[in-house]
Amino acid sequence: MNTNLFIILSFVPTIAGLLIVIFVVGSKNYKSRINLSFILWALNILGYVSINFVSHYVSNLHDALIWTRTDLAIANFIPLTFYYFSKCLTRNKFTFKWNEYLIYIIPFLMIITSYLSSNITQVSNGRYGLELTKTGPLLLLTIFYFIFTYYYSFKLLFEFQKTATQSIRSQIKLISFSSGSIIAVNLIAQIILPKLGIYSIGNIIGNPSILIFVAAIGYSIVIHKLFDIRSTAIRSSAFILTLIVSIIVFAFILLIPFHLIFRQTKLSVWEEMYIIDVSLVLALMYSSFKKGLEKTTDKIFYRNGYDPEIVLGKIGRVLSTEILLDNMSQKIKSIIENDLKISQVDIIVLNKGQVFYEAASYFTKLQQVLADDLAKLGNNILIFDEINEGEVKKILEKYGIDVFVPLISSTDRNGYLILSHKLNGTAYDIEDIKLIDNIRSELSVAIANSRSYSQIQQFNSSLQAKITQATADLRSANEALK
Repeated sequence: MNTNLFIILSFVPTIAGLLIVIFVVGSKNYKSRINLSFILWALNILGYVSINFVSHYVSNLHDALIWTRTDLAIANFIPLTFYYFSKCLTRNKFTFKWNEYLIYIIPFLMIITSYLSSNITQVSNGRYGLELTKTGPLLLLTIFYFIFTYYYSFKLLFEFQKTATQSIRSQIKLISFSSGSIIAVNLIAQIILPKLGIYSIGNIIGNPSILIFVAAIGYSIVIHKLFDIRSTAIRSSAFILTLIVSIIVFAFILLIPFHLIFRQTKLSVWEEMYIIDVSLVLALMYSSFKKGLEKTTDKIFYRNGYDPEIVLGKIGRVLSTEILLDNMSQKIKSIIENDLKISQVDIIVLNKGQVFYEAASYFTKLQQVLADDLAKLGNNILIFDEINEGEVKKILEKYGIDVFVPLISSTDRNGYLILSHKLNGTAYDIEDIKLIDNIRSELSVAIANSRSYSQIQQFNSSLQAKITQATADLRSANEALK
């Protein structure tokens, strides 16, 4: 493959991905300490990748060596910014100990040592771009510092996850996996292997491995609500992701065959970028390509997994054949979870403002508190991602509710239909809410009838018990008179 093309495909998607992640996180609440610390860490990585990218296009090897040493100086701060992010995410107090003094001081000292010949001695142009061909003993200090700082960072994260919620534990696992992977790969490929005389691996797998970090953070934002920006992330990145995929696909389709067929023709970087830009325009023009891509992603993420008419038909059959409250609620719950691909669904039935029945038994120990809190949310359908910060959003977040559906018949509030996040990570769209509203209309009346039937059953059972007890007492009295 052409060297320039390889460099572009290695760096541009990574830089674009980092910019998207930084923009999405910053657009929600850049003043949050957790968000700000993450942005600082991501900017540090972006600076490292960008300087590395520029160094490949410096023709003079002496100048390229200076750029590479600058890149090392920036890279030395990545463990520090990650440690700061770990402290903020785990809400640890900044009590300075000996290890923290080392973590915060060493990168500033290594700014000077990064430019010494005993650190990076020589670079050269290889098949896959600029390569480290000779390093000095001071580079071992970088290895030590990375291992030392990441050890204490992961220690903070793993101790915090022991008492954290399931969602937070999932976030920490993804962050630890992605950051640990890219650090391990880059330490081995860009520092250790060059000392052993293996130079090109750093360019082949080192820089592209940072895409693992970008993908993991994106997944954590969408699925596990990292930074509470899932809705913003989906809306902001969907179109950009389509553009990036289009660029990569058409770059491979057009440029690789071109270089194989016309081996004697050498294209400049700008000519190759022009071809890629034209490919992007073609991608936007061809609706069939766009539809095919959407169908593929739908299958992967289970987006179009239901037909509203079929779902309503299933629910209608259950409501017309079941009168027992538990049987009806469990079947409705199962249909909604399976057909709409929702993580958790709960049906709560009220009687005079008190919890009369709960289908999923998620809040068995909190039923009265739950009833009081949900009573504050009003009679309209609420979607978590569309609610502004305030008491209502705090209540929804407290119980992990993504969609809140009060079940109203006439003027009575019969209960609630509660839905958590969708398994594919996408936001609830207009079609989803229309279907949920139709379900609500049918379910509200059915629950009122089923509750009345259950109350009659309970009354009959209670009355029978009283009759049985009275009969026993009468027999005892008669026996005493004999």
